[in-house]
Amino acid sequence: MSEKLIRANQAQLILNDPLFIEAFEGLERGAIERLASCDVHDKDKLATLAMSLQTIRSVRRRFALWVTEGEAEAKKQFQREEVPSLIDRFRRRA
Repeated sequence: MSEKLIRANQAQLILNDPLFIEAFEGLERGAIERLASCDVHDKDKLATLAMSLQTIRSVRRRFALWVTEGEAEAKKQFQREEVPSLIDRFRRRA
């Protein structure tokens, strides 16, 4: 199994894990609440809170990207394995 497929499987397990889901939803909700209650004139704090929210979302997107890359890799592997067998079947018929 390729490194991409292993990473994709692990990422999918983590994304589906109830503790991961709960943790990231809590972090995201907390960041949004802090942003919403922040003084609009405190630009430094607003920027820091916005970066926190972006980082939280970025981590989740990274895991999702690994899953997507793994799915693409699995499809490529399937096609590489399937094409020769189709050629062999065609040759046997000829």
